[in-house]
Amino acid sequence: MPLTDSEKVSIRYHLGYMNVAETETFALGTPAATETSFIIESAMDKVPEIALPRVRFLIGRCDSLENQMASDEENLAVSKLGDITLREDEQDVLDARYERWRNRLAQTLGVYVNPYDKVSSRGINVPVMS
Repeated sequence: MPLTDSEKVSIRYHLGYMNVAETETFALGTPAATETSFIIESAMDKVPEIALPRVRFLIGRCDSLENQMASDEENLAVSKLGDITLREDEQDVLDARYERWRNRLAQTLGVYVNPYDKVSSRGINVPVMS
């Protein structure tokens, strides 16, 4: 069974690609940037049956880590609760783990995490030489 529409939505989301139809990618009458979308769309349609469990596992890891990051945000308000000391770098560690698993998902699909993704810590960096 090929990837479901829901799984494709998750993949696009975790890899930093838009979840909009090509005909709807206009902002203020100007076409929005969709030039990189064809790469991931093609890859998702060509996942061999034998690789589907791996892809689904990786989607699950990304979902799980994101859910943990969201549910643990309340811990940012305290550093100690009674005898319990909370890990101060928990969100940084979870971010690093999330990056690891989303990169594995991208690698499994043979695509890159969207370099224009504003959420990713990577983005496109061009050194300025003077």
